[in-house]
Amino acid sequence: MPGDSAETLDDLRQECAVLRQQKVGLEAENRELQALVKEWRMWYAQCYKPQIEFLDAEVARMVAMAPTCRRLASTAVQALLARRARGREREAKVSVYVF
Repeated sequence: MPGDSAETLDDLRQECAVLRQQKVGLEAENRELQALVKEWRMWYAQCYKPQIEFLDAEVARMVAMAPTCRRLASTAVQALLARRARGREREAKVSVYVF
C-alpha cells in the first residue's frame, strides 16, 4: 500500500516538524509586526497628527492675516503670464521666418 514505507513516514514527520518550526517563527514575526503597528499608530495619533493640525492652523492663520500678499501674488502671476505670452509671440514670429 502506498505510504506504508517507513522512509516515507519519516520524511513526512521530518517535513511536518520543519513546517511547525516555520509556523512558530512566522507567528513570532507576526506578533512583532503587530506590536510595531500598534506603536506607530500611537505615535501617529499622539505626535504626528497634532503637529500637522497645528501647522495647518498656523498656515491658515497667516494666510488670513495677509490679504495684501494675495493681491501681490496675483499681480506677480499676471505679470508672469503676460511675459510668457510675449515670449510665445516672439517664438511664433521666429518660426515664421525659419520656413
